[in-house]
Amino acid sequence: MPNYHEQVAHYLLQLARTRPREVLLVMLGFVTGGAAHSLADWLVTGGKYILRRLGLRVTRDYSGHDQGRRYPRERYSRFR
Repeated sequence: MPNYHEQVAHYLLQLARTRPREVLLVMLGFVTGGAAHSLADWLVTGGKYILRRLGLRVTRDYSGHDQGRRYPRERYSRFR
């Protein structure tokens, strides 16, 4: 059985030792991207409540926004 997981772990540790600045920047990018996504999710799901508490009224209804719109299959087919 190949030990790919050990090879990848060894490679990543070696990379972190040789290029710590680049590894730190990549990790910072992942954390920042995740934080931005989490903040956007929080604003969409909990934002209405906070806006109402501040006295602002939200008039749009986004309850069906995840349903998507169905298009004809042949129009957007990758393989024509």
